[in-house]
Amino acid sequence: MRRNASENHVSRGRSLPQVRRTFESESHLCVCARFLIRFLKNRKTLEKVAARKDIDVRLKHNLVEIKPESKEAVFEHLDTHEKVTIAFDMIHVTPPMSAPDIIKTSPLANATGWVDVDKYTLQHPKYPNVFPIGDCSGLPTSKTGEAVRKQAPVLVQNLISAIRGEPLTAKYDGYRSCPIVTGYGKFVSVGMACCGAWGSSDSFQ
Repeated sequence: MRRNASENHVSRGRSLPQVRRTFESESHLCVCARFLIRFLKNRKTLEKVAARKDIDVRLKHNLVEIKPESKEAVFEHLDTHEKVTIAFDMIHVTPPMSAPDIIKTSPLANATGWVDVDKYTLQHPKYPNVFPIGDCSGLPTSKTGEAVRKQAPVLVQNLISAIRGEPLTAKYDGYRSCPIVTGYGKFVSVGMACCGAWGSSDSFQ
């Protein structure tokens, strides 16, 4: 992102002059996915936000190199393998997510490296005294604080039931949500914010 700053001095009543900074900028959002976001309901809203803010959205673009001396980022298109270089003043990078090696190489892990888990009871299918939730769990849902907030009560109830030798009756319904800030005092709650989320696969594409 390149930008040029200018200053506007504003006076209000008898207070001291305030400085309001305005910027001419270019914003780029490069993502590896083939769409801006998975959820159809929220995708159109965020696409409108990006258009309104004149954000250059580039899909299927994987960051392969950062050149700190020249302040350039190199992206590779996942289909064509064409590389494009974008200059920046500021860059925010989300690295590929993965469970720690201590989990990936342990008997607890599933085929993708996360802790294996029953998506309803939150119990490990092989080790009944293990109940994973949160970022390292293999739950097929978003790894967000909102998801964990709904997972925790299920874990507690089923863990107590397991200790007592009782059936695990509590069920996690797949609730997940993540707020994306779209402006001052504004955000879009992205994800499934209702019960029965596991049965709502039509919200994905």
